Amino acid sequence: MAFPPNSMYNDGNFYFWMYPSVIQSGREWLLYFRNELKFWVYKEENHEINFDREVDLEVTDAVKAIGVPFEKEEKYNEAIANNFPGSIREIYKSKDKTIVIYTKGISEDLTREIDRDEPDGRRELEKLKQNYVAVFDADFNLLQKGIPVPAGLIFTTIITEDEEILALKHPDFFETEDDYVIYYKLKLLN
Repeated sequence: MAFPPNSMYNDGNFYFWMYPSVIQSGREWLLYFRNELKFWVYKEENHEINFDREVDLEVTDAVKAIGVPFEKEEKYNEAIANNFPGSIREIYKSKDKTIVIYTKGISEDLTREIDRDEPDGRRELEKLKQNYVAVFDADFNLLQKGIPVPAGLIFTTIITEDEEILALKHPDFFETEDDYVIYYKLKLLN
């Protein structure tokens, strides 16, 4: 399967692994890749999966991923040392909405100040990653974006019948060792 139109992975550069994710909801298939703030909708018809449209989160202040030409692939790690781009974390399909959890990334100025080789540095980076929600209607029209999400959560792929998103409390983020595994239910309110 070819990369969808307008994906950064079509530009001929090396971005390491793209980590594709696919969500199927009835005859609709959603595809998104690591470090991109857009997703693609495919429709299943006559046992074929056909491209339908691209949906952009319209986030203008996100950190962009850095790629290198394939012939300079050995320089990739050096080039991205301080690059923490925005990315979709999870997509949920509810009855009449599509809910997207995403991060805008972390600015290069901040990442340069943190030693990622130390546990405290990695924890500090995790605390700088602010997650947001974008909400689309059934036709993928953007209703709202930039809704902040509480920090310290690991998002599951589960949305309940009551349209609650399950998220796990991140013990490293809170630097605690709880006696139980703790999940939160997140719900969008009008």
